[in-house]
Amino acid sequence: MVSQFHSNSHTGRSLSARSSSFSSRSSPNNAPRCMGFQPVENPSTSDIAEVNEFLKDFAKVYDLLDVMLVVEIADPEYVYDWRKQAEDTMKAKGKAGMTSAQLKDFVDRFMPAYKEYLPGLYGNGVSTELPQLNIKIDSNRIPID
Repeated sequence: MVSQFHSNSHTGRSLSARSSSFSSRSSPNNAPRCMGFQPVENPSTSDIAEVNEFLKDFAKVYDLLDVMLVVEIADPEYVYDWRKQAEDTMKAKGKAGMTSAQLKDFVDRFMPAYKEYLPGLYGNGVSTELPQLNIKIDSNRIPID
């Protein structure tokens, strides 16, 4: 089964779609997409330590990859604007979306992980054995040097 993520799941407050919407694949994916992180050595909070434990199991996925392409954001704060753009698009289509306060609360919950894990992902990658290409983008999602 291939999991799916929808930014309007659960009235916009979750990325996970219900498992009933997952699709089956009979042939391998040539370019799977995933959020890639590696456990950090000295987690700053107990929440990050808990995530580290889950990441140990997730690391098995990296053994299935030939290469990792990392889309590197110049500033994690871009996520607030990007999420607002997604919410505005959903609302324009008549779908439910988050209020500004809900949006801030939602993205705020991801920020500690972004700030903890992204430097290692960008600098060291998810594996020393997996080739990695980093492409840095700006707030408009345009590649930059």
